[in-house]
Amino acid sequence: MKRCQVFHFRFVIVFALSIPLIYCTACGKSEILYEADYIVQSTQAEPSLEERIHLSFLAQDFSYKILELISAAQIGNLIESRYVNDMLTHVRYIPTEHNEEDSGGHAYSYITLHGDNYIVSTSLGNTWYELVEIRRVRGETNYTISELRGANYLATLFITIRDGVPYIIAELSGFACIVDNIDNDTYVIASTIGTLPNTTIHIINFDKEIIYSANLNDHLSAKTVVYDSNSKVFECFFEPNQPAIKYSYHNFTLQQIS
Repeated sequence: MKRCQVFHFRFVIVFALSIPLIYCTACGKSEILYEADYIVQSTQAEPSLEERIHLSFLAQDFSYKILELISAAQIGNLIESRYVNDMLTHVRYIPTEHNEEDSGGHAYSYITLHGDNYIVSTSLGNTWYELVEIRRVRGETNYTISELRGANYLATLFITIRDGVPYIIAELSGFACIVDNIDNDTYVIASTIGTLPNTTIHIINFDKEIIYSANLNDHLSAKTVVYDSNSKVFECFFEPNQPAIKYSYHNFTLQQIS
């Protein structure tokens, strides 16, 4: 069964920018500027309490961390350059100097915007992850990219261009994939991290500039939670050698599947 597809695959991405975003793993390490329980009751027919789980979401403001400029002296060999759109190019390169954790030979990446180069990834791996354009909001263009930061650690970045300057607005841990979209302002994303999969649902609201997050392992007291992107089902394991209990997601609620 095919698991969560990473963002770099080219498929039609319909990210909504309002409230639900599913993230199958731990949240990013960006500073929490605002935090509150966010509970929404379903408007659909009510299933039994044993089958329905309302999720409580923590809210976090967009970080708006500006990407750092990179000089020509920091760029060694160019490996690959990919056109993203009329104003942006994504480049993979070998730096002239590596960070302390990198013994050398691993590729990094930057974007070229209006003639300036901005560092996107200082990955420790050899995998190429594409920078994917999501949508334009109020004249601003948003992008997402995943990067490998260690042997088993991958992060997903959300980037926006505002007034000609690129910012990281969110940084999420783990492999991320789209679960659903609510409207033109909201994306639902699932992401998973860890040897024992830990899954978090994130709701990115581009209009309100807020990310709402709910960890499914904590809500369900499950040992592992995995998202299957083909069936759009969350498989939850509670005890070894026991079959998974499956849930679907809708309107801030998990519904057990019989």
